[in-house]
Amino acid sequence: MVAPRTLRNPLPSLLRSRLLTLFLVGLATVVLSGWVSAQAPAPPTAPAAPSAPAAPAVDLNRAISQGNAAYASKDYAAAIENYTQIVEAIPNGAIENVLYNLGYSHFYLLNYELASQSFEDFLKKYPGSQFNAEVNLTLGRSLLQLTGREDQALASLAKAAEKPEFAEEARFLAADAYIKKGDVERAEKTLQAAMSANSSGVGVLRAALQLVDLYVAAPDYDKAIGMLNRLSGTDGYADVIVAVNNRLVQIGDLLLTEKEYSGALKAYSDVRPRAQVIAIQKKRLEYVKAAKTKLDTAISNAEKAKTQLPRGTEDRAAMMKAMIENTEKILGEVMVNVDYDATLQYRIGRCFFNMQRFWPAAVAFEAVARENPESPDA
Repeated sequence: MVAPRTLRNPLPSLLRSRLLTLFLVGLATVVLSGWVSAQAPAPPTAPAAPSAPAAPAVDLNRAISQGNAAYASKDYAAAIENYTQIVEAIPNGAIENVLYNLGYSHFYLLNYELASQSFEDFLKKYPGSQFNAEVNLTLGRSLLQLTGREDQALASLAKAAEKPEFAEEARFLAADAYIKKGDVERAEKTLQAAMSANSSGVGVLRAALQLVDLYVAAPDYDKAIGMLNRLSGTDGYADVIVAVNNRLVQIGDLLLTEKEYSGALKAYSDVRPRAQVIAIQKKRLEYVKAAKTKLDTAISNAEKAKTQLPRGTEDRAAMMKAMIENTEKILGEVMVNVDYDATLQYRIGRCFFNMQRFWPAAVAFEAVARENPESPDA
């Protein structure tokens, strides 16, 4: 017998399955339509926001290593790039050295606003650090470069002054802050106290010259001349001798214009002659070059022996280099200014002449003609 044949469904099994599914869905829709229509419409589901690409993980060890290497080689821009990656990756846990170096990297690049922010972060996160006095000092210095931040600078400098090794510099910077605030009396007291203690250095010289400018603007020429003469007894006088001379001439010219011939004569008489300026500058240059050589030797020996240098050694070497360049520039300008003494003697002669002291006036005018006959004043 022939086995009976099974009839095949004309629809493929998959298609049958899909049709059955559609039928059941439609049936369910009809049955539930009354219930669904009674419900409040559900708000449309908002499309999912595209997920932001994940920030690349920072290799902290590598960033610290590269940042420190860049900082040591004075590539401060690269140091900032690496240190900033670390701070952004661990904003609440940036290590002490990172914030310290980041602040100084900005400071050396004259980014005083960013330097101030880094130093303030350092002080908040490490209130017990052994470097807090130093950081407060540099924070104060940075704030002084920003408009309207003098009071904050004074607060930081007061904290820096609590450590004896930073007290003197903090005092001079505080004088700068008072001058910027227009508080001449406080600035004067600060500087007078410093000078009475035989303090010296770039800070007091700069602050004193600023104070002289305030006296001139007041005007109080006697105080200005007195301050300039006191500077001649400081160790750093050689660095500002030309600036002191220029201000004395400026004061003399103002008094001469006002026909205050006696006061003008006093100012002109305090100006150091060209030969003396040259001698002082040459001696200063010799001293600074010797100090720079010692520092360079120490740095070279440390590099060869792979030993740690005392903190600030390289900064002092850089400062000495700048002082050498500045001294050489000043010396060069004085050397080529052959009319230096002639113009001064001519001014002195005018004072004597207008005071009707004709004999010393004649001596001064003859000195101009004899010593520098090519001078316009001859």
